[in-house]
Amino acid sequence: MFTKIKFKLLFYFLLIGILPLIATMYIEYRNVANTLRNRSFDQLTTVREIKKKKIEEYFAQIRQEISFFAQSNIVIQAMKDFKQVFPQVNPTEDNTVQYKNNLIHYYQNQLLARIEHHERDTFQAEKIIPKNPISVYLQHQYLIGNQHNFQPNSYHQVHEKYHATIATFLKTYGYYDIFLIDDQTGHIVYTVAKEIDFATSLLSDAHANTNIGKLFRQMRYTGVKNYTLMCDFETYLPSYLAPAAFIATPIFDGDKKIGTLIFQIPIDKMDAVMTSNKFWREEGLGE
Repeated sequence: MFTKIKFKLLFYFLLIGILPLIATMYIEYRNVANTLRNRSFDQLTTVREIKKKKIEEYFAQIRQEISFFAQSNIVIQAMKDFKQVFPQVNPTEDNTVQYKNNLIHYYQNQLLARIEHHERDTFQAEKIIPKNPISVYLQHQYLIGNQHNFQPNSYHQVHEKYHATIATFLKTYGYYDIFLIDDQTGHIVYTVAKEIDFATSLLSDAHANTNIGKLFRQMRYTGVKNYTLMCDFETYLPSYLAPAAFIATPIFDGDKKIGTLIFQIPIDKMDAVMTSNKFWREEGLGE
């Protein structure tokens, strides 16, 4: 009888001693876990603010670069010359029919074939071909034509005069594309990349309702020099439905607005900033 009581007392004493120890350990565990969790969130908040600052600095840099480029003599003169020679292109009616057929074939095999099948069905080559015969001719020349077979014309001469300089600027500063746009007609009279938006009108052709078309119409009548306007990333058909964002600024010759300059912003630079070039672990964010 005494032995049973002894063991019961010993058990209860152990229980009384262990329970506070367990409770203390649990409370310490919770405190440590909360501390580590809060430290992790603080680290994430710090990283977020650093990324935010870098992105804001990148956007500020883009605004400075496009404003500077729009005021350069090369862009001002190029805008004036392209506006002058673009309407002078005079394709024959017979050629236009053949060029349209060739462009449809090009769109189907070079553009739509590179798009995911479930998205490809929403586009028809016949419906995204530009309406203007000049646009058809220029796309045929620069998208699928052989440069050695170019027909002599004033547009090609102007293009040869400015293309190398503008393309060098694009490559130096890492943009995806550069556009010169005639405010009156909405025609993209020049691009570096020569995708299917080249020579089309952002007022009436297939890309008028894309983010670049809406951005252009917002900028079209601005009378403020050095004003810049950006749009958000959206899928963009001419770039094979890759996400594309644009920044625009007016081009002035003295006090007269003569056109609009637009840069297509490369998503890879923003992606590199946000993901630290995929080095999350090295930045302390784990796998």
